[in-house]
Amino acid sequence: MTNEFIVVAIDPGHTGAFVLYDGKDHFQWWPMPIIKEGKNTSVVFALVHEMLTDIRQKYKGAHVYLERAMPMAMGSKHAFNYGRDFAALEIAIRLVGLPVTYVEPAKWGRVMHEGISTDLKPKAKSLMAFKRLFPKLDQSMPRNKNGNLLDGPVDALLIAAYAFRGER
Repeated sequence: MTNEFIVVAIDPGHTGAFVLYDGKDHFQWWPMPIIKEGKNTSVVFALVHEMLTDIRQKYKGAHVYLERAMPMAMGSKHAFNYGRDFAALEIAIRLVGLPVTYVEPAKWGRVMHEGISTDLKPKAKSLMAFKRLFPKLDQSMPRNKNGNLLDGPVDALLIAAYAFRGER
């Protein structure tokens, strides 16, 4: 077990991800564990709890950075489901006993997207920031069927990098 500061960054959407990052060279990611039941998709609490328990046992200095998005442009059903999934993540974090810092997308984005054109959409800015900050990781990051980088792991890694910029 290591006592050094380790960040577990979470992009909480269904296409989100968990990233474990030590601020130097250790990086690991997991997709958001979800289950589809009919038309509904939800986060699998038991898998989140298990993953965080394993991290807690392995890394004593782990600290969670959980993105707290505001469901403004979502319909009421989507906003309700997002809130339920966010609560599942939050409860798992608290049950495992990991310290947590909540960070809004605008807050970490303002820091990590610095110097990138404001004309771009947030996902495009994140992709540019990722390629600028982590050029060596580009080939090892997960991609969709079209070969594009997945948003969840990119955003989660940027949230983790944000934590190491003294935003603790």
